[in-house]
Amino acid sequence: MLACSGCSLALSTAGGAETPRIIEVAAAEYSGPSGDALESACRNWHLTDRQVATFFELGEAYEQSPYSAFYQLPCSISGKLEADGKAWNFVIDGGGTATWSHGNETRYFGCSAKACEPLVLMLTDFMDPE
Repeated sequence: MLACSGCSLALSTAGGAETPRIIEVAAAEYSGPSGDALESACRNWHLTDRQVATFFELGEAYEQSPYSAFYQLPCSISGKLEADGKAWNFVIDGGGTATWSHGNETRYFGCSAKACEPLVLMLTDFMDPE
């Protein structure tokens, strides 16, 4: 089920990506073990088109996946956007990473700013044990 269909919200990303237009935002999807505490948190995680825009505004673009600097959670929100004259599928992981994909092209993002905290399930601490 889509939370936002036909939305047209333009934004600029901090990472220098083109200004996308948010088209759709789907409900969060959980892929972890049944009964895990994160399952409930995932079901209650929702992002509006404005929040998706804010995520990409605050986020940084990366040349490759910033996997090792962020928590990997079995919960994500996906959708569609338009940028560079192309339709992209996006996925925002509950740990603060995201991808845009179009055909064989993938763009990587991570949102680590303190202002990203209300937009994700677990804000990165860059794996600092302190």
